[in-house]
Order: sequence, then C-alpha cells, then structure tokens
Amino acid sequence: MGARKRESASEALRRSSPDIRISSPPPDDTAQDDRDERAAPEVSEIRPPSSKPFMRGASMPPFAGHDPSQIVIPRAGPTPRLALRELAETLPYPAGNLSPHDVDDGSLPETAEEARVLFTRLTRELAVDYRETLGIAIHTDLDGLEAMQRYLIETLPTGAVRTPGEAREVRRHGAFLSEVLARRLGAYWADISGSELGHWKMIVPPSTQVWPFGRIVRFIRMRHRERDLVSYFLELQNAQLSDAM
Repeated sequence: MGARKRESASEALRRSSPDIRISSPPPDDTAQDDRDERAAPEVSEIRPPSSKPFMRGASMPPFAGHDPSQIVIPRAGPTPRLALRELAETLPYPAGNLSPHDVDDGSLPETAEEARVLFTRLTRELAVDYRETLGIAIHTDLDGLEAMQRYLIETLPTGAVRTPGEAREVRRHGAFLSEVLARRLGAYWADISGSELGHWKMIVPPSTQVWPFGRIVRFIRMRHRERDLVSYFLELQNAQLSDAM
C-alpha cells in the first residue's frame, strides 16, 4: 500500500509540472574522456528514443580542480546569508538588481545573476510541489538531497529522460542542487556560456569545479553504481573544510 501511495504521488508531481521550452541540442558528439583521476568512469549521455539528448552532462566529472583561466563571467551577488538550513519554499533571492519576474524560465539565463535568480525561483516552485503533492517540506540540507534523489530514482527508473516534462524535472532538481551548493558551500557560477545546462560550471571555494545539472543527469543514469547526491555533497563539504585548515 505504501509503495502504491509513493508511486501515485510522484506521478502526480510530474503531472503538476508544466512543460518548458527546451533549446534544440547541438549534433551529438562522442563523450569526452575523463581527464580527472578522481572522476568516475565515462557514462553515455541520457537520450530519448529519438537518440537526441534532452539534456547532456552525464559524462562530466563529479568535480575537478579549479582552472582560473576558464572563468568567463563574474559571480552573482551574494545571498543574504550563508545558512546551514533553509526552507526551500521560502528561499531569499540573491542580492542584486533583478526581481524574480525579470527572468524568463522559458529561456536560458545569460548572466550569473540571472542564473541565481532563476534557479532560486525554480527551487521554490519545486519545494511547493513537494509539499502539496508529496507532503514533504524540503530544506537546503542532507534530508532535502535525500528526498530529491529518492524522487528521481522512483520517477525515472530506466535512467532515461524521454519527455520535455521529464527534462523540466531534471532542470528543477538541478536548480535545487545548485542552490544548495551556493547557500551551504558558497559556490558561484563560473561558466554558463554553453547552450547545455549539463555543462554549466560552478566553483566551490576555494578551487573546486562542479557541474550541478550534469551531476543530476549522471545520477539518474548511474543511480547507485557510484556515490549518491548526499555523499557528493559531503565529499565537497569535507574537501572545503580540509582546504580551510
């Protein structure tokens, strides 16, 4: 009975999320070689039946050392505070000149500030759906990450993103992960120059490169064959603490 309830709840959450316009992906290319010794083995990109991926990024490493020469945009304004735990539904927006209504969620942001504002808004919307449909209040903490990965495993059991609606769910959950990294670890967007969200890069201070949307896509593909999202966050947190000592 419990399993059936969880299944129906997740189906309802998917139905409650409107489709979003997905930018046309470029022609497929071969997955990049894994050049970071800490990265997991290379993984094929998630593809719908048409063989064209809705979102790329599964081949990106979990994290890598920082290359300052690749920073192409300034960081966005800071959030009002660096909190240990915030209710995702009421996250404050980053300080700056943009309001939530200035950014269109039907297109890709062009600046770091736009990205933070948009991903904060998508996180808040996702949290409302979790509360209203699943009865779960998610926070920017380990419990929130655990709830998110359970939902993704349940709703995408084949490891494939097959519809625009599923691609939107990946986008909203990637937004949540990026905001957890920004608010808990002080991460900031360093490269949003490409058309593929899965290739967008943040820096976790002092010097770790991460790809939040790529990490979500990779988790959906790999599931429990490598570290989950909770372990991923803890590893980044521990690395940051070690660097600070």
